[in-house]
Amino acid sequence: MSNIIPRGSTIPTNKKKTFTTTDDYQKGLDVKVYEGERPLVKNNHLLNSFKLEGIPPAKRGVPQIEVSFHIDENSILNVQAKELSTGKTEQITIEGNKNRLSQDQINKLIKDAERNKANDDKIRDRVNARQAFESYISSLKSASEGENFEQKAGAEKAGKLKDAISEEKAWLDANPEAEKEDLDNHLENLKGIADPIISSLYGKQGGDNNEQ
Repeated sequence: MSNIIPRGSTIPTNKKKTFTTTDDYQKGLDVKVYEGERPLVKNNHLLNSFKLEGIPPAKRGVPQIEVSFHIDENSILNVQAKELSTGKTEQITIEGNKNRLSQDQINKLIKDAERNKANDDKIRDRVNARQAFESYISSLKSASEGENFEQKAGAEKAGKLKDAISEEKAWLDANPEAEKEDLDNHLENLKGIADPIISSLYGKQGGDNNEQ
C-alpha cells in the first residue's frame, strides 16, 4: 500500500502518484482508497474503491496510470485515475464524513502503527524487495522474448538466461513470504547470470555500429 497523503497534511491539498500494471496485457486497474498508515491493507480502513477499465494491452510495467488525490476545504476527497496514453479516466468522490473513522478509531490506528513500526518496516522492506525482483524478472523476460534475441545473444547464452529466469520465477512463486535477504540474494544471483549476457549483447551491437 502507498501512503499518498501523509497524516497531518494541511487542506486543501493535492497529491499525485503514477502506478502501473502487475500482469501482462492487464485491461483494468483497481483503485482502492484506504485510511491508515500500515503497509498491509488488512490493517487499514477501506474508504471506497473503483476500477479503471480500457487499459491498452501491453507488458506489465508499461502502462502509466496517474492517480490524483484532492482534498478540499470541506474535507471532501476526490480521487481520479487517468491512463496517460489514452487520457481515459475514472473517479470517485468521498464525502468528509462518509465511511470515515471516528477520531478515537484514528487514534487507535496511530497507536497500532507506532507499536508495530519495527515489524511494519520489515514488511515494507520485504514488499519493496519483492517488487524489485519481480520487475527485474519481467524486464529480462521481455528482453529474452524480443525479436532475434537468440540470434543476437547466441543459442547458449539465450538458453542459459531463459533457464535462469524460469528457475527464479518458479522460486518467487513458490515463496510468497520470502524475506528481504533471500529476495536480495536471488536477485543478485540472477543479475550475476543475466547482466554479463545483456552487457555483451549491447557491446556487440556497439561494436557492429563502429565497424559500419
